[in-house]
Amino acid sequence: MIDFYALTSPNVQKIFIMLEECGLPYNIKPVDVWAGEQFSLEFAKINPLLKVPAIVDSDGPGGKPYAVIESGAILIYLAEKTGKFIPHEPAARYDTLQWLIVQVANLGPMSGQHVHFSKFAGGGHDYSASRYRTQMLKLFDLYEQRLSTRPFVAGDDYTIADIAAWPWLRNFELLAVDAGKYPAIKKWVDKIAARDASSDAENSPGPSTCYARVPDAAQHGALARVRPFPHSRARIIMPVPPPLVFTWTNRMILEIAQIDVKPGMEAEFETGVKKAAPIFKRAKGCKFMTLQRSHEMPQRYRLFVQWETLENHTKDFRESADFQEWRKLVGHCFSAPPNVEHVVEVIRGV
Repeated sequence: MIDFYALTSPNVQKIFIMLEECGLPYNIKPVDVWAGEQFSLEFAKINPLLKVPAIVDSDGPGGKPYAVIESGAILIYLAEKTGKFIPHEPAARYDTLQWLIVQVANLGPMSGQHVHFSKFAGGGHDYSASRYRTQMLKLFDLYEQRLSTRPFVAGDDYTIADIAAWPWLRNFELLAVDAGKYPAIKKWVDKIAARDASSDAENSPGPSTCYARVPDAAQHGALARVRPFPHSRARIIMPVPPPLVFTWTNRMILEIAQIDVKPGMEAEFETGVKKAAPIFKRAKGCKFMTLQRSHEMPQRYRLFVQWETLENHTKDFRESADFQEWRKLVGHCFSAPPNVEHVVEVIRGV
């Protein structure tokens, strides 16, 4: 049995797909990064890098439990364990490993940095935003050229090179990439999406769905379905404390941001957030905001903001004078730039 330490991200999605493709039994062990569980001593013993994904195979080498970290290494480990999705012929094997490394060393990091600087970092980062978008598009060009001449990334067969790249390359909307300019990638994305493992992971009530307990005034503790934008592959029970009272609509966008403040500035930061509340209230599409403070890490906060649409969240607010005013009120308290951990679509009544 494999214990899979997971939350939701493209890197985690790779492992869900691989486990489903290989038909391996596994237990999902949610690591709630919202609550700082990745920093626990128990998890640090599994992954000293303090991030997901990670696995522990109870039947590892020599029949003993064995931990594997980093998504690329996990894909290789599972491929070699099962003999699936990695060729045995030397040249084809190295083609697969090369393109797996292209993803973990280039496509993932460049796309992730592009998302951060284009959507979440605020103003003053034009060079960074331009640089990472340019690098990301170069990689899309590379994969388009590659997939124009062969059915899969490494050649004729579906391999871990495809499983690694698919969760990133399919995100046309999130990455603001015109799918019409990349027909070979789009055809490949659709082909893999039609596979049973991808479809099951996307649509089943098992690993494909996140659940959050999101209370409202009329239905305290009601269970709602949560889809991290644009997709999710983890099943998690996320407790949201009773003080969070949302203005319910059938569908809404919930943004969760982690904010670390400088030691000794906690009170000033909390006062600044209270002063900033009217800014959020008048922002287009903003319905609700609240702040939580970590018990384990007193300088760490979590900001919850409810938006009517994804457009309100990603574009309208961050291009507004209101956003800059908010940064002036509380920005001097930050010990690091705020980290938007999750943007999720909450679907009521499931």
